[in-house]
Amino acid sequence: MENINCVSCNSSRSDLFIESNNSKFILVQCHDCSLIYLNPRPNMNEIKKYYSIKYMPHNMTYKKFSERIYSCFQKIAFNWKLNIISKYSSGEGILLDVGSGNNKFINFMSNKNWIAHSYDKYNKSINSISKLEGICDNTYDVITFWHSLE
Repeated sequence: MENINCVSCNSSRSDLFIESNNSKFILVQCHDCSLIYLNPRPNMNEIKKYYSIKYMPHNMTYKKFSERIYSCFQKIAFNWKLNIISKYSSGEGILLDVGSGNNKFINFMSNKNWIAHSYDKYNKSINSISKLEGICDNTYDVITFWHSLE
């Protein structure tokens, strides 16, 4: 596990937000910008045990068996996420999805009149940015971390 500063404002000051029953995972809230994040978090070697080839979304047998069902639920989830985003935004703009995986969400958002970019450490694509450091204020209207808590 590694201790980190806030990934949004780099503050080292945080307060306990919630911790798991076994105290293995602790969510803290940044004292300066209120972002909630995992701290300490698994380092690169530790995170691999949570996302091995046996992890269901990476398992080809699972993918083939459930592709149609998954696709249906994914459309529902994307529309649900769009509704959440629409509550806090004007309905279009520039979006960054962190931990975007296969880019299906940013493709969905692009079809909804958003300029959508992705950041995923393991998936580089045409609409991806290479690093989060150095993003200027007001570059993005919305930044999502749907599956990127760690």
